[in-house]
Amino acid sequence: MNRKRIVFLADCLVTQKAGIYYYTKQFIKRVIEQYPNNEYAVLVPKPTQLFDIEEIIVPIKTWLPFHLRIRSFGAIPKAIKKHQANMVIEMAHFGPFLLPDHIRRVTCIHDITPLLYPEWHDKISHYGHKWTLGKIIKKAEHIIVNSAVTKKDVESYYPASKNKVSIAYPAILSTLETHSKSSTPQKYFLAVGTIEPRKNYLLLLDAFESIAADDQEIKLFIVGHKGWKSANVFDRINNSAFKDRIIVEGYVNEDRIKLLYKNALAFIFPTLYEGFGMPLLEAMSFGIPIVCSDIDICREVCGDAATYFKNKSDLIELMQASVRGQLRESLYSASIKDRANYFNKSPLSLDMIFG
Repeated sequence: MNRKRIVFLADCLVTQKAGIYYYTKQFIKRVIEQYPNNEYAVLVPKPTQLFDIEEIIVPIKTWLPFHLRIRSFGAIPKAIKKHQANMVIEMAHFGPFLLPDHIRRVTCIHDITPLLYPEWHDKISHYGHKWTLGKIIKKAEHIIVNSAVTKKDVESYYPASKNKVSIAYPAILSTLETHSKSSTPQKYFLAVGTIEPRKNYLLLLDAFESIAADDQEIKLFIVGHKGWKSANVFDRINNSAFKDRIIVEGYVNEDRIKLLYKNALAFIFPTLYEGFGMPLLEAMSFGIPIVCSDIDICREVCGDAATYFKNKSDLIELMQASVRGQLRESLYSASIKDRANYFNKSPLSLDMIFG
């Protein structure tokens, strides 16, 4: 077996704190553990100390517009060649670029929503994907995706990708124990995810207000960064008669999010589209009731471990049922955790890349 010199391109470990960050972190850890016979390094803008492997630092000049991307065509390929890598894995699908032909290229694609639903994104993201992703896929020896839904989307949009796409589901690697000294109210719903159009927070706010009108104690926690095109969500919250019971926490530390999952009446996920949906796996790992959109990706991830809604009235009914405790009765915590373990305890099947 030939020992490979593999470099992970992982700007997202520094520039992001949402799903791609968590996917990348767990993916690299699992690869290193499962395929220990290779030599690994991670290329990042600044030190992370997340892994016991070499870090190649290619800084971002914040004073230079678009330098995050400009590096991909100059400083990053130069650093890779200096490292004498024979395989490069781009963890967030923008690259790799300008490498010699003898260096094998792999790219991870988490979703292609900027192409499928451009109305949810800014024009730079849409046209950036449109101009580059096809070329990236064409040059890639292999493509890693996070779900069967993403695999289907990529292969439908880029037929040339067929026969070189593999699914690598994420896993939750950290312990579920929390040492948080903060507290939570007795009755609350939890929603987790960047505040952006496809997360469908306006529908959740509609449903919550209907329940809050009849329940003076119920609260809603939203954990997620302020994303693009989110002004209407914050306007809606600020103008709500129940705004004092809608708590937007933004980014929280690991102990805090564990506490919020652990004590929630239910996890609500009204998304319109996901590549995978890491919060679903997190919620299942805690064994709490899940109410989510009846779309393909939620069915793929949760199976029978969640309840599904098709419209606002369905959502309101399921949220009311969770307040009455009926969801906990119908969705056994043990079976929800069993579904989570399908992902959390399954090995990667990527021998064709790392073996």
